[in-house]
Amino acid sequence: AYHRRNPDIAVSVITDPESLDPPLGNVDVAIYYDRQSAGEIETSLLLSETIEPVASQDYLAGADPITKPADIVDHRLIHCGSAPDEWQHWARQQGFSLSGPDHWLQVDTRAAALQAAEQGLGLAMGRRPLADLALSRCGIVGVFDDPLSSGMAYYLTAGKYSCSSIVADFCDWLQGMAQLSNPFLQHPGEQSQTARTGPKTPPD
Repeated sequence: AYHRRNPDIAVSVITDPESLDPPLGNVDVAIYYDRQSAGEIETSLLLSETIEPVASQDYLAGADPITKPADIVDHRLIHCGSAPDEWQHWARQQGFSLSGPDHWLQVDTRAAALQAAEQGLGLAMGRRPLADLALSRCGIVGVFDDPLSSGMAYYLTAGKYSCSSIVADFCDWLQGMAQLSNPFLQHPGEQSQTARTGPKTPPD
């Protein structure tokens, strides 16, 4: 969409955080994924992340009924190696605890966890907006209509030496797209009316 509006502006995307200079001297715009805004640079909230269990409709149709959060203990949970405690974090917010990996399937990436859920291998933790694409394809659905705050968010900042009108316009475009595509967007001091905020302490 941005290229359609600005065909003469080239955008280069860097996904390796190791290649970025922390003071942002070598990039025009950066998006940080963290529990809070980086204190040493000026940032603005782009997207707040929520979490909710997801599964394929075929899996839910053939498995034991899930009518309350604690029912997940009887199902195979798909664990992502990059966030090994996310199921325990979600369970604590729901008022119960998970004792052990009796029905766990371990994968190493978020994409693999969502793919396993789409294939009917169990329940995965959907982190939105990252899981939005999979949900929009109808390959998976939310198990409960109760997304919770993960305590994580995406923050937008312009580079240290980026003060051009092009960079400002690109940041405005990103903010606008975020508000259109993510219903859980919230701003500092405001609580989303859709996502119920859990404890302020981060996952163990």
